[in-house]
Amino acid sequence: MAEYIERNAIYEKISELEELARNRVVDTPSTSPANMRYVAQLNERTALKHLIFDTPAADVAPVVHGRWIMDGKEHCYCSECKHGRNIRTQIGWVYCPNCGAKMDLVAGQEGV
Repeated sequence: MAEYIERNAIYEKISELEELARNRVVDTPSTSPANMRYVAQLNERTALKHLIFDTPAADVAPVVHGRWIMDGKEHCYCSECKHGRNIRTQIGWVYCPNCGAKMDLVAGQEGV
């Protein structure tokens, strides 16, 4: 299953690391053997930050889980949107046709 991250959150973390690298470059004399390594780290972190910013974002939505709740012998309704259905028409439906909730919960799992 694919996993998704918040682009802004990772961008901020990389920006913090970029700032640390920038400070290291500024604080290190240019004659120091470590200076070139610090400059390379700064350039890599800056490039990574731009790569993250320029990467197209996926259009994702959180999955809402629900279950069919029996309301008598002939009707049931979605635990999430409360939209009612005739039992015969919802048999085998994996998703609520009204709100799109994935109907994979069992009794007692709501709000998990």
